Amino acid sequence: MNRDDRSRNTQEVSASQLLTVLRGLMGAGKTTLATSLAETSPNIAVVCRDTIREINFHRDGLLSRDEEDIVSGIEMAQVVEHLDMGRNVIVDATHLDPDHVQRWVALARARAIELVLVDVLAPVDVCIANVKRRKNQGGRDVDPRVIRDAHRRHPPSSWSPPATFTIGSSTPTHSNHRAPRGRGRNSTAK
Repeated sequence: MNRDDRSRNTQEVSASQLLTVLRGLMGAGKTTLATSLAETSPNIAVVCRDTIREINFHRDGLLSRDEEDIVSGIEMAQVVEHLDMGRNVIVDATHLDPDHVQRWVALARARAIELVLVDVLAPVDVCIANVKRRKNQGGRDVDPRVIRDAHRRHPPSSWSPPATFTIGSSTPTHSNHRAPRGRGRNSTAK
């Protein structure tokens, strides 16, 4: 195979690769979604920031700034390694700060691959209930105050850049109340 053939093959792989970035509050369902999507194909790898924290620092939750920088380096290295192997990658982290999303936008742009940003929305009380259920099943815990504070500091309406897809709703619904139709983030008013 000559250099042109290798270049063409790399471009073909890159053109068909996806970097999917999940964004949402803790407990919104990002890991559940990532796991479900990964089960659809052996060519999908999930890089989960929480797992990196657990493996490398033997604890979950937010770490010190220096430790989080190490987690970010490991996260990027894992994503790049999977992309180099031709896999599609799902990055599972909150990504509420626009700078956290921009690093993936820059990587996708540099590698000429498609970036899909998916907002996973759920009302704060649902997120808290999901985390409580997860903890009761032996999973990660997040203090409800942390979830409320994250929502207060980064409400979904402030998330940037705009999502490619939005799953769920951050608006609480009640059995006798329905959210108005056509008012979602990705719908257009007529």
